[in-house]
Amino acid sequence: MGLKVLRSDNGIFMENTYILLDQDQCLSAVVDPGTINDDLINAIRSTGSLDMIILTHGHADHMAAISEYTALYPEAKIIASSDEKHFLTDPELNNSKSIAGKEVTVEADIYVEDGQVIKFGTHDLRFMKTPGHTPGGMCIYTEGLLFSGDTLFRLSVGRTDLAEADTERLMESISNKLYSLPDETLVYPGHGPETTIGLEKRMNPFV
Repeated sequence: MGLKVLRSDNGIFMENTYILLDQDQCLSAVVDPGTINDDLINAIRSTGSLDMIILTHGHADHMAAISEYTALYPEAKIIASSDEKHFLTDPELNNSKSIAGKEVTVEADIYVEDGQVIKFGTHDLRFMKTPGHTPGGMCIYTEGLLFSGDTLFRLSVGRTDLAEADTERLMESISNKLYSLPDETLVYPGHGPETTIGLEKRMNPFV
């Protein structure tokens, strides 16, 4: 059986938090813990434990609820890009006061490199560094699914008017890395609805 994906957004910023469920192996992971609610927690409880908390990048709207998850599941490993450490630990850079109304700082348990693969049950999670929106932004690819954070949206791309953002690097990340994936790859973005790599290659006006 493949991965089951559950999505929930956190209201004002419409940030997508995803739960990955491997029900055969009784495993779950959170991608971008910007929000927490009963549906997400019940999904995690259906597998028995939370094994991973994965951050695509260090902006507060994508990690505002991380302390709630770690309080419930202190054994969960936090995974982030090795190039994003300074965003995770600096409330000014991650905008946590303005976004979350509190200072949010995170120390990851595992800092991944580009192309690194981590096992999630029987599934391989491949981490792809996609700098541009932030210096250490990354996407996660597994079995035809891409969690794109704020790198790629449906018919749009991540903002580059924020601290340390770089439009040229963002375009390179999308064109050279994400667009090399199969057209049928289903994209779960950090904001907004799902899309596919093929649709974005044909119709995204920003790339």
